Amino acid sequence: MVGTRPVRVGRRRLNQGYLWSRGAGATPLRSKYFLPQERGSWEATWYQRGDPGFPAFRAGPVSFGLNICTELWALETYAVYAALGVELVLSPRATASATTAKWLAAGVVAAVRAGAFSLSSNRVDPSGACGGRGWIIDPAGEVLAVTSPDEPFATRDIDLSMVARARESYPRYVFGRS
Repeated sequence: MVGTRPVRVGRRRLNQGYLWSRGAGATPLRSKYFLPQERGSWEATWYQRGDPGFPAFRAGPVSFGLNICTELWALETYAVYAALGVELVLSPRATASATTAKWLAAGVVAAVRAGAFSLSSNRVDPSGACGGRGWIIDPAGEVLAVTSPDEPFATRDIDLSMVARARESYPRYVFGRS
């Protein structure tokens, strides 16, 4: 499982992504770099910028990139992920239900540009501040699942061989040429 949590590293307070496994517990991955500063989400006040790099990580046989919430809009990261050969772009978020359409559009762009599956979870907040809409999108941009109050969890079998085929198709191959 991949998630985020506030942590202190020395004197720095960070919004950190982690990978949790039964054997290792929570393993830090990277800390959020792009921090919003707006009503209801004063992250730039509460946290310091984390890691400017967007590396590939591994969980068992699968490789993935991690864009924490706002970082889903960091379109430049998808070229990096394509070059690194990631199979999944994971994006844990805490966003309002009313904004689902634009976030879902960013998820489609992440999948198509990176040539990877785009998977996102979303925090559910009883106050309604966070809407709980997550998704599974294939490398061609097809939305395979979107969570809802009626279906708060979504699981789908995914074919990772789609990632290799996607890298050879438009528009990915255009950007992969020297």
